[in-house]
Amino acid sequence: MATIRRFDLAGAALQGEGVRIEESGEGTARIRVGPSGGMLRFAGPVVTKEYWPTKGMVSVEVYHEMPLTLPVRFAFGEREDEPAVIQATAGVLPQVRTRVMFPLSALKGETVFVPRTPGRLKMVVGGRPSHPDAIVWVGVGIGAIGEGGWVEFADLQLLDDLEVVAPEGEPVVDELGQWTAKTWPGKTPSEDELRERLLAAKAAPETPVPGRTTYGGSSEIRFEATGFFRTQHDGKRWWLVDPEGGAFWSAGVDCVRPEMECFVEGNENLCAFLPPREGEFADAWGGESRFNWSIANLIRVFGRGWREAWEDLARKSLVNWGFNTVANWSEESFARRSRLPYVLPLPNFPRTEHTVFRDFPDVFSPAYTRAAQQFADQLVAYREDPYLIGYFLRNEPLWGFGQFRIAEELLCHEAHRAPGCRQVLAQTLALKYRGSAERFCREWGGAVATFDELEQVVFPSADWLTDRARRDLSEFSRRMVERYVRVPSEACRLVDPQHLNLGMRWAWIASEDLLAGSDVFDVFSLNMYQMAPDRAMIERASKASGKPVMIGEYHWGARDVGLPSTGLRAVASQADRGKAYRYYVEQGAAIPELVGAHYFQMNDQPVLGRFDGENFQIGLVDICWRPYEAMVAAARETHERLYEVAAGKVKPFAEEPEELVRVGF
Repeated sequence: MATIRRFDLAGAALQGEGVRIEESGEGTARIRVGPSGGMLRFAGPVVTKEYWPTKGMVSVEVYHEMPLTLPVRFAFGEREDEPAVIQATAGVLPQVRTRVMFPLSALKGETVFVPRTPGRLKMVVGGRPSHPDAIVWVGVGIGAIGEGGWVEFADLQLLDDLEVVAPEGEPVVDELGQWTAKTWPGKTPSEDELRERLLAAKAAPETPVPGRTTYGGSSEIRFEATGFFRTQHDGKRWWLVDPEGGAFWSAGVDCVRPEMECFVEGNENLCAFLPPREGEFADAWGGESRFNWSIANLIRVFGRGWREAWEDLARKSLVNWGFNTVANWSEESFARRSRLPYVLPLPNFPRTEHTVFRDFPDVFSPAYTRAAQQFADQLVAYREDPYLIGYFLRNEPLWGFGQFRIAEELLCHEAHRAPGCRQVLAQTLALKYRGSAERFCREWGGAVATFDELEQVVFPSADWLTDRARRDLSEFSRRMVERYVRVPSEACRLVDPQHLNLGMRWAWIASEDLLAGSDVFDVFSLNMYQMAPDRAMIERASKASGKPVMIGEYHWGARDVGLPSTGLRAVASQADRGKAYRYYVEQGAAIPELVGAHYFQMNDQPVLGRFDGENFQIGLVDICWRPYEAMVAAARETHERLYEVAAGKVKPFAEEPEELVRVGF
């Protein structure tokens, strides 16, 4: 590792309301920012293309003492007078001196989530593809945090390789996995209190919501029973129908599992307790780099019988809180033994040796069809399970993060990555232009002379596209997406015609292309991190697919308890989280096209972050398995009237809590 360039922090241009440099020294600067954040920007002769190797890292040391996860931002621009074309945001804990690095390879736009390094939490990259040679300015700063404060930057430099630097600071995680920097009502004070509470919870009875079928459907609203879950439109709205014929609205919880693995490799000095990998706490280790305080706490109470005790506690909690679905990412063995309806995230979505862009495969290659058959064969083991609602094909495909036309990306990346798609594109346009290469060349502005050239040509960007070329590629993009969803869906239907195809779980509908081929699903699914379900989006997806819609993820967090990050949506308190749950689910149940919503997730995330660095306060329980009572009581209240709301007999809960600025990445 060698330094290519050091940046003078004190000499940077300042961007953002109220941003100022309070102190500066050799290679350091303490920056005061306001609630909306701010940035140091370096441009002109400081950043020129000879300083930007294709490989390398922009690296900066960060320190702050605000009681929150600080969003540190890198931004890169191609023109002096225009906004950044690509940027990244990473989380940094308070009172921990942390080295944050951005890999220049991520400028290609194919990386969304950057692998973790010690100390740093999640890093997310967004924007359009660029290249080091095109960059004329770089910025380093802080995103919006909803309050003012200071941050210290030091040693901003361009390196030729990754530099692994351990964070500096006192332990931020106590022996039970809790944040050491804060005390809050409900913080577990001792192992004795933990044991007493969990033993009492295990001894408590189950109290299911009355008026429900075996599967949690309505015992009053009835349809024909088939022995499996299915969909039904009753003339007014869509429903799921459970195996006994009860109308079913899926109120689920994601990630019902005992572990919540924490990334500890390189962060050992930030942990007050890390036991040997062998012995009493062996089950709490997830390989060399990850530790589970959630499992360690179960071991402290239940010893070798911790897993059986957890399964009993998990089922009892879901039943008593009124949930009727074990949702995505949950432990499969628990889901199948729980005697509760569940959904299945099918792993290993069909791949090809190379991809068009990010994770989009060569969908017209024979290899994709073969992989789809292998993918579908997984369903053989589930064909006779009446508790299985259905299966998700994927979760949040990365190529769907942003408004990308996948056919344009096809021509902007190496030809060997998707020869099947390129060949079909050439054939499609030859038919469309009736074999006239002259007309084709003219309509495409002379960029390509023959149809065959489409199988090999690589364009530096799509900026040159004529209106006609853009329309042609837009049409082919939808055809590519349709094949992407249709080939595996049809293979799954042949293997398992009994269970519902629940779709792709899109992160959001970034473009109309994501609706292509959706008629092949039984239920259209997407994740929807908002304060209430987006009725217009749900209606749009249902109209395009002709099917009902299910929400796969949503949540809120608050900083009134034991984590420095809120989640993707934020409210002020645990009481407000309860109100937010009631508002979201009941407003959703009143939408005729919506048949379910699954809360993300069962457990709070670890202080030091899960595998990718998220450390959100979003659980129904904390790291010590203490329920957030205001949240789960509100959930129970909503679930008791859920079918009355869905049937239009009572009005949905209407008190929307105030949304705050989110904290954490």
